[in-house]
Amino acid sequence: MEDSKNMEEAKRLIFQLGVKAVNNVHANMIFFLLRIDHCNAAYSCNGFSAADVKYRVIRESDDRHARILSCNFTDLFIDGMKLLSDVENNDGNLEKLQLHERNAMLRLYDFFKNLDSHEESIKKVFGRSQVSETDVTIALAEHLLERLSPGNAYIIDHHAQGKQTCKCGCEVEPKFGNTGIGHEAVWHEHADIVISSNLGLPSSDAIAIKTVDKYEPDVDAVGDEEETCYFIPEIRRKGDDLEGNNTSPGGKSITEVKAREQTIAQTIVFSLLQKQIYPNFQHHLVPNILISPERIQIVMYDTENDVLLCSNNI
Repeated sequence: MEDSKNMEEAKRLIFQLGVKAVNNVHANMIFFLLRIDHCNAAYSCNGFSAADVKYRVIRESDDRHARILSCNFTDLFIDGMKLLSDVENNDGNLEKLQLHERNAMLRLYDFFKNLDSHEESIKKVFGRSQVSETDVTIALAEHLLERLSPGNAYIIDHHAQGKQTCKCGCEVEPKFGNTGIGHEAVWHEHADIVISSNLGLPSSDAIAIKTVDKYEPDVDAVGDEEETCYFIPEIRRKGDDLEGNNTSPGGKSITEVKAREQTIAQTIVFSLLQKQIYPNFQHHLVPNILISPERIQIVMYDTENDVLLCSNNI
């Protein structure tokens, strides 16, 4: 009886809060196909921080006003959306799910059950007058990313400066370790965070995270350059089509451009690594999440099909 009540409560929280959150993401997140025109991947450099990646969105034709090629959130996460729909439309018995599906649902339940506490902890850190990138990294890892990770685990780069307990006051000891990926002859360095997905999930092992404390407006901002590089649209919806007149470039400070270049380089290397370690995975579309206190952006690369995707900021 107690298990039945817990399952019913899990279903209520997941669909009252979880589906609402997913629908909000669906309404605001678009993934754009990118093409890399030039990069320094084949040269030894001082880590991802020195990555030089010139990229552009792919359009249906060479006309700069042609439709931008993109896909919706639900197009990429069909299995996850179907799982939510199936559970919502049946009796809510999570015991009938496969191990990785049930685990994902229970992680959502545990997260939403303590959502107010997690939000308050993150707000305490982000609201400080002085907050470092390490402070942001620890708060996000402890109160967001670990809570949603099927593996219930994360590792923060042990090279992070100012390693302390979480500044929210919870006094939890962060988990630091080796997050290095790549090779010193080419792109390499340490991811800020790596979260695990290793509890029965058949198609993924880990996700890399890039964090920044904030995007400061730079005096020498990057210009439009005829959209030859750095351009990621911000959505102003007039309909489903993404044409030149209903998108606009996002913030293009040097800080933001370099953070995105690092993230793209890191995503490509991480995807190559995942394919090398797990060649029999169902797919190799590996995500990397760029997070700051103001916004989130997701970059994904499919090593098998050479497809690079980047979301707009949300």
